[in-house]
Amino acid sequence: MTYVLNREMLNRLDMMHLEEWVLTNGLGGFSSGSVINAAFRRQHGYLIVSKKPPIHRFLVLARTEETVIVDGTSHSFRSQKFADRFDRGDKYLESFTLDETVTYRYAVKGAVIEKTISPQYGHNTVAIRYRIQTASLPVEVIIHPLFNHRPHHDLSTGKTLIFNEKHDSNEYVLIPESDPETCIRLVFSGAELREETERVVEGLFYDFDAGTGDPRTDAHFRPIALVAAVPSNSERTISLVCSIENGLLPDADTIISSYRSRAKDLLKTADYQDDFVRRLVLAADQFICRRQSTGKTTVLAGLPWFTDWGRDTMIAFEGLFLMTNRWTEAKEVLQSFAVYEKNGLIPNMFPDDGQDPLYNTVDASLWFIHAIDRYYAHTMDESFIRDELWPVMKSIVQSYHDGTAYSIRMDKDGLICAGSGSDQVTWMDVRIGNEAITPRHGKPVEINALWHHALRVMAKWAKRFQEDSLRYRLLADKVKVHFNRRFWNVKTGCLFDVVDPNDGSVRPNQLFALSLPHPLLSKPRACRVLDVVTRELLDTYGIRTLSFADPRFKPIYTGDLETRDRAYHMGTAWAFLTGAYVDALLKVYNDPETRKFAKTVLLNFKTHLSQGCLNGIAEIFDGFHGSISRGCYTQAWSVAEVLRSYVANGLCDECQERI
Repeated sequence: MTYVLNREMLNRLDMMHLEEWVLTNGLGGFSSGSVINAAFRRQHGYLIVSKKPPIHRFLVLARTEETVIVDGTSHSFRSQKFADRFDRGDKYLESFTLDETVTYRYAVKGAVIEKTISPQYGHNTVAIRYRIQTASLPVEVIIHPLFNHRPHHDLSTGKTLIFNEKHDSNEYVLIPESDPETCIRLVFSGAELREETERVVEGLFYDFDAGTGDPRTDAHFRPIALVAAVPSNSERTISLVCSIENGLLPDADTIISSYRSRAKDLLKTADYQDDFVRRLVLAADQFICRRQSTGKTTVLAGLPWFTDWGRDTMIAFEGLFLMTNRWTEAKEVLQSFAVYEKNGLIPNMFPDDGQDPLYNTVDASLWFIHAIDRYYAHTMDESFIRDELWPVMKSIVQSYHDGTAYSIRMDKDGLICAGSGSDQVTWMDVRIGNEAITPRHGKPVEINALWHHALRVMAKWAKRFQEDSLRYRLLADKVKVHFNRRFWNVKTGCLFDVVDPNDGSVRPNQLFALSLPHPLLSKPRACRVLDVVTRELLDTYGIRTLSFADPRFKPIYTGDLETRDRAYHMGTAWAFLTGAYVDALLKVYNDPETRKFAKTVLLNFKTHLSQGCLNGIAEIFDGFHGSISRGCYTQAWSVAEVLRSYVANGLCDECQERI
C-alpha cells in the first residue's frame, strides 16, 4: 500500500479540501495531519494519546516545523493558515508518501530533508526521524516541536499552555500544570537543544472547524529548538521520540521499522493478493484497539472523534475481523459485549469513569447474534458459542419477546416495536433537544428483518444444542408472514420504513430485508425494492438516507451542528450501506452483468481511498452526487462493509475461492 503525491500533484491541491492521513496506535490514540503538514482541524497532531484507552484523548505533540539555513538564507518549511496569513512552506515539499508510515520530502538549494513519522503500536509514543543529505553547501537545520496538552476536541490559548520544564543533553520534559501526573518526554539525538524566547505560537486557524461553525483558532507551546549543523556533501540522521510513558524509549528507527513490520504481518495474516483488498485490510486495522476497562479488543467507530459503540462494532465485525483472519481479537470482542448484556440488550457505549453502560439501541443485540453466527462460519468454534454466548443469545431473544427497556417488545403479530417519548434507538438516532429528526417509534423495517434473521439463527443453534428449535422456527415463520402483510407499500412499490404508525419514506433500511442471510421478500417484490433503491437512493459513494424525490431531502451535509444534524439521515449518503445494497443485488439477480455492476459500485471506493483521508473510507457524503467526504474522515463500518461485501460476494478471483 503506497500513496505518493509528487510535486506536480501537490501543486494542484485544493486548499479547501486537502487530503489527510491517520496512523493509529492500538490504544485509541493516533498520529494525523494533512499532506502539506498544515493542520486544518483541531484533531491533527503527531501524538494524540489516549490516557484511558480508548478514551481521554489528548493532543501532546502537534507537529514539528523545520527551518533550513543555506548560504546565509533562511527557508521555513512551516505550512499553516493563521488568522491573518497562510505560511506556505510546502513550496519546498517535493513529495508526500503514505505507505505503512508517513514521509515528507523537502528540498532546498541541493539539500534534501526527509521526515518520517510513525506511532509506536501499543504505546502512547511517536517517532519522527529526519534524514538529511547535503550537496555542495553546508546547512543548518532547526526543528521546532510544537507541544500541547488539551483534549483533542478542544483548543488552547497562550494562557492555557503552562508547563514545568526540565532537560538534559538528550531529553526534554514537560509537565502540564493542569495535570501533574502526565509527563511529556521528548528524547532526541543528532541535534542540540536550544531554548527559545518566543515560546508560544498563536492564531493557528482551522478551516474545517470554521466550516462547521466551531471555534477555530488555536495555540501551541514552542519552548525549544533542536539544531544541527550538517556539512556539505554529507548525511545526518536526527531522531525524535515523544511519549507520555516512563522507562527507556526505543529510538525512531526501531519504532518506524516495527510499525512497518506489523503492517506487513497483518497483510500476511489476511493473505490476499488483490490490491484493493490489501488496502482495505490495512484501513480496517486503524479501528481495532484495546479497551482498558475490559482488557480486551474493541472497535473505534470512526476517526477522529468516535470511541467504541455496540451497534457500529457488530455491523463492522465481520469485515474488520473475520475477513482479515483476526480470530482471537474477534472472540475477545464477542466476550466483552456478552459480559455486559443486560435484560437482552448489549451496550451501545461501554462504561467509563464509573458510569453505567448505555443500552439505548434496539439493533445492537440483534446484530450481535448475527456476528456470533458469522464468527462460527469462519472459525467453527462451537464450544465457545455453547459455553459463553448461547445463554446470552437466549436472553436477548426472550427479552425482546417479553419486553425490555426502551419500549422494545414483541407485538401479537410477532413483529418488534421499539422506542417511545424522546428515545432514538435505531441507527437513525439524531435528536436536537427533544426533537427527533427521524422519529421511528413503532416497528422499524430493519429491526424486524434482523429479528426474523435472529430467530432463524436461534432455531439452527437450538437444534445443534439439542434444545427446542421449533418455537424459534414457528415464530420466524409468523414474523415472515406478518412482515410481508404489514411492510409492503403499494404506493411506493417498496417497503414502509416503519409501521404502526406507517411511514412511507423511501429509505435504505429496507435493504436489510433482502441482504441478510434469511431474506423476507419474494423475488418480484425484492426486484421492485431494488429498482426503487437504485433509482432514488444509490449515489457515488454510498446509499442516500432518503429519496431525492422526497420534499424533505437534504442534498448537502455542511454548516453548523444543528444544520448538519438535520441532514444526517435526511438524504446524506452513507458508505456502509453499500455493503447491504451489493448483498441484496447479488441475492436477487447474481447474473454476470449484475456482478459486474456490483463490482463497479464497490471499486468506486478505490478512487475514494486516494481522496479525503488517504486509505480511509469516510462516514458520509453529500446526498446528491456527493464525492467530498463528510463526517468522520474514516469510519469502521464504511471500511468493513466494503471489504466484507467485496470478498464475501467473490468479486475478485481469489475471493471466489474463499466463499
